[in-house]
Amino acid sequence: MNIKKLLIKTFTFIGGLYFFLEFVMPESVFDFDKYHESISNAFITMSCMAVGLGIINLMVLHLDRIVYKKKDYFFSLTLLLSLFITLVILSLDWYQNEKIVSKANKFLTLSKFSEVILDDEKAKNSKVLAVNIRNQKLISELEKDINLIDKNSININEAKERELKEVLERVEKSKDNIKKDYHSTKYNLNLSKRLRNLSIVYREYLQYKNKDSLIKKLYLICFDGFFNPLVMSMFSLLGFYVATAAFKAFKIKSFESFLMMLSALIVILGQVPFGVKIWNGFPSLRLWLLSVPSTGAFRAITLGAFIAGLVMALRMWFSLEGHEKGGKN
Repeated sequence: MNIKKLLIKTFTFIGGLYFFLEFVMPESVFDFDKYHESISNAFITMSCMAVGLGIINLMVLHLDRIVYKKKDYFFSLTLLLSLFITLVILSLDWYQNEKIVSKANKFLTLSKFSEVILDDEKAKNSKVLAVNIRNQKLISELEKDINLIDKNSININEAKERELKEVLERVEKSKDNIKKDYHSTKYNLNLSKRLRNLSIVYREYLQYKNKDSLIKKLYLICFDGFFNPLVMSMFSLLGFYVATAAFKAFKIKSFESFLMMLSALIVILGQVPFGVKIWNGFPSLRLWLLSVPSTGAFRAITLGAFIAGLVMALRMWFSLEGHEKGGKN
């Protein structure tokens, strides 16, 4: 066995061992609560690396077809172009949303700062700056952020403008009350609540304003114009495939196929109004078929799938999966 395979098997076993000890063994035996978050973050980081590795492998595979113009290379070119365009549009949309959140969160930060000033004053915390100095700094930063608010009315309806204006007026009143006496914390809680509300309203304001931006239009074209129709087309084709498979399965060739055909017929007649006119007992019989025999069959299938999944997990944990194909190590 070479060192590469040994390392892979070792780290795979250690990773599986952690989850076994954390989720299977009782807490009285092994308690990893204080390390669970850090370990989970490490696994998330590795998963992100795996996604990047998958993209690299995808590009290597299809670039080879494109460069050497192998059979159906046009589909590989379409796939990579779609991947690149989608990643660019998603990145731009994410960047735009982050800018909006960042602008709105400035007021949320000031809201928390106003609460901290009040809490420190109540606790008589002598390790921080005086109340008047901190309140002056709070109001100074607040005035700067208010002046940076983009009030351009392009793509904004009157309701959004009026809502933002009303919230800003309430914030201004609380701000002016604090400016009258920087030594008092009487209005800090009121200002904090209004700043929190301003953060929400301003974020919605900016999102509404940018809904007709070029990036949002490209995003809608990419997903509503291409992705969603392709998904619906795929499921439509699957519907025809399922119908064809059902037609083949319902051919009466044995006693089991006869039972399947009879059950399907009863369920259909119990569902449609026409079946009730033939016999009013079809709905009750349909309900019994779905709640008793069908439920038992699904439970058996689910139990078998869980057992198969457990066996597969154990094989992966002990690095046995693919051992037969790989031959001797």
